Amino acid sequence: MATTTLEKYLTWNNTSDFYNFRLLHFLNFDKTKTDSNILNKTMKHFFYKLIPPRPDFHLTQNENEKAIMQQHAAYWAQLTADKKAIIYGPVFHEEGVFGIAIIEVATDDEANEIAQNDPAISSNVNTYELSPMVVGLIRT
Repeated sequence: MATTTLEKYLTWNNTSDFYNFRLLHFLNFDKTKTDSNILNKTMKHFFYKLIPPRPDFHLTQNENEKAIMQQHAAYWAQLTADKKAIIYGPVFHEEGVFGIAIIEVATDDEANEIAQNDPAISSNVNTYELSPMVVGLIRT
């Protein structure tokens, strides 16, 4: 059987977890010129989606919700400073605003802990989805 183009550029790290795929030499990609964490096989990446309780949540928060969302913003600012969050912020989708973050951590448990300790989640104001992802390329 012929090897596909995708198979040439992806490697399997001897596990059955999808997120352990790593991109290799894609379009003459020079891995020696990238941030070492991007290709560090011990780091995992996750897409975090913060789901508000209603589509207009950003416009209709009560005082308690506003206070929780201020704690949420401070929490993610610290995770970014600690280099666990690569990016985070709101997405202004036509069907309603939601939040996203890209998380870089060593374990699944750490990613789950980050999500569950988000004040917006631990307060039961919002819900979330957490999905493993593959970092293809990243601007350095």
